[in-house]
Amino acid sequence: MSGEVIAVLCAWPPWTALLAGWAIWLYRKPIAARIGQGWTFKLPGGVEASALPQQAERQAEPAPIAQRLEAGAERPALPGADPRQVADRILDGLIDGYLLEQEERLKEELNTSGLIQAPEQAVRVLVRYTAASFVEQDFERIFGVVYGSQVRLLRRLNESEATRDEARQFYDAAVGVWPGLEQYPFETYMNFLTTQRLVVVTAQSRIAITMKGRAFLSFLVRQGKLERPF
Repeated sequence: MSGEVIAVLCAWPPWTALLAGWAIWLYRKPIAARIGQGWTFKLPGGVEASALPQQAERQAEPAPIAQRLEAGAERPALPGADPRQVADRILDGLIDGYLLEQEERLKEELNTSGLIQAPEQAVRVLVRYTAASFVEQDFERIFGVVYGSQVRLLRRLNESEATRDEARQFYDAAVGVWPGLEQYPFETYMNFLTTQRLVVVTAQSRIAITMKGRAFLSFLVRQGKLERPF
């Protein structure tokens, strides 16, 4: 809370300040969730308070199951190891009741389709579905923190590569809509897109969208996602 906001609260009558503080505490969880989307409001006295999504602190991470598989790959099975034990190690902890219910439904579908009689084809289908699940979880995480101006930049890059100055125009336009974005430097703004592998910087120092970036744009269209104004 800024010093100006505190000063305004202190200037209010005691009971008003007390009720305001109580309301903030009571609705702290929805307020915290709303902060993640970014908003502005005005307090009596004309002081404007705002919150900016903490994109820098909420970098998208691999899906939990993907982390399990990566961890399993880092510990390769010893020669002669029991495949069942290796599988049990990777699946350890994934025993949620609803998850197991869906597992049984999937087994039933594999059996009904006849794929259970063709293990290689069953694995092919399951691997593709698993990969699709990883992608969707990754994109949902990214969507939770990406700014609308970054999405618009991706759309522009989907047409052709751009210079840093051209990319900065999207950042500057967003600052015009949401002045608080100035606290988030342009370099950090772009770094989010590169660390999420949505864009790359070419050998000619131009910015280009990646295959993942294009897939992310398609995901937004399929899911009907609405971007932030900034």
